[in-house]
Amino acid sequence: MKQAMKTNYICPIAPTLCIDNVDIEPKVHDLSVGNHSHTYRGTWGYIHLPDLDSVKTLDSYELTLSAYQDPIHNLDFLVIEPRMFLLTAKEVESNVAVWKSQIAKVLMNYQAEPANITKATPTKPPPLEQISRKKPEIHMLKLMVWHSYGDQTDETSLRREHSTRGWWECEQKNNSRMGK
Repeated sequence: MKQAMKTNYICPIAPTLCIDNVDIEPKVHDLSVGNHSHTYRGTWGYIHLPDLDSVKTLDSYELTLSAYQDPIHNLDFLVIEPRMFLLTAKEVESNVAVWKSQIAKVLMNYQAEPANITKATPTKPPPLEQISRKKPEIHMLKLMVWHSYGDQTDETSLRREHSTRGWWECEQKNNSRMGK
């Protein structure tokens, strides 16, 4: 983890640390004795290193603190209007072209053929801005299973308020341990 988070003077963007709680419940279709559904609980995480090729395409001014703070200061005067949440004319045009191409493809495959193929609606949607297919550089962190939270919280005197045992039970345990 130290190596992944180490400062890289070539890249102006720091690595991103992502942590999430996992609650997975695999469903058992054939219930029987000893064969039942259970929930797997744990915390997982990873470190995502920024792609240097993508970072090079960014304007260096947009990565400064003032480029972040200036728009934040202007939020006091921002009037939120419903049109801000609507699609632009260009976005609507792109959506319509995608819908038409999908409908045309289905019609040509299953229903009919156009009389003049050159004047027919294209069956391929217009190209969008392509994102890189390059595999991201990530470093997985060790999964901490829910049962081991007790050891971690006892060592660090943190409370397990978000566990399935419930806030009240954990609070009682902490109070009894502290002699309250």
